[in-house]
Amino acid sequence: MTKRWTKEDLDWLEAKKQLAKAVEVKHPNRMVKPKQGSRLEEKFLSLWNFYKGPPLQREVRFDATRKWRFDFATGTTAIEVEGACWSQGRHTRGSGFVKDAEKYLAATLAGWTVYRLPEPLINADTIQRIINHI
Repeated sequence: MTKRWTKEDLDWLEAKKQLAKAVEVKHPNRMVKPKQGSRLEEKFLSLWNFYKGPPLQREVRFDATRKWRFDFATGTTAIEVEGACWSQGRHTRGSGFVKDAEKYLAATLAGWTVYRLPEPLINADTIQRIINHI
């Protein structure tokens, strides 16, 4: 049986084509090509740019004493691509989960809005909802 392409599949393919045309990401002092991130970060960034989200900074430090970074940020809105949630990776094990909770608590208390996106939520609908909310 052959796969039927959904609208989301086609949107993702179109976004990926656009990223291949060297989409630029805004950094505080310069414009650079996107760094090679994880497969999920690249999927997120492709969809974000396809749906014309505001410019994002990558690897944004938000705490002067800790080395905490957000995957992406714009203004005081942060987006964390959490990766696979079923693989017993860092974000789903006890100690990693607690460390992430500490980071997100500190960010929230400092005035950040944090969107956490595990793999199943990196899709056209979710990205459009976040962009519309910002």
